Amino acid sequence: MYHPLRALLAIAVSLLATVAHAQSAPPLDGTWTGTATSPSTGSTLQIDMEIKDTAGTWKYTAPAANAKRAGACFGREFPLQVRPLSATQYAVSVDGARLISGCPVFTLTLERVSDATLEGKFLDGRSAKLVRQ
Repeated sequence: MYHPLRALLAIAVSLLATVAHAQSAPPLDGTWTGTATSPSTGSTLQIDMEIKDTAGTWKYTAPAANAKRAGACFGREFPLQVRPLSATQYAVSVDGARLISGCPVFTLTLERVSDATLEGKFLDGRSAKLVRQ
């Protein structure tokens, strides 16, 4: 027997499942590794970034030649926040000083070039490139 309420309920459940699937994985979720240039020395730094939803961690690693004098801000995971700017651009804010006084606080704008590649710029013009792991 046909019941209009059952039909309406079936349609509603189907729509909710479609919406939930479309929102299930933010495009930046995961582990990213890349490089950037040090603002003070000009050397190449490794970046390790982990994102889940709109938060995560950021870690700089100094080159092996500079590892012994890299300082307290290197090799540590600092909190980050991600804010979408458009369908493919994101602002990533890192607050190193929240954990260690004197560590960097900065914002980086990243562009999703592909599902596996992000490219961006720091406010001071330095570039960064990250690849999904």
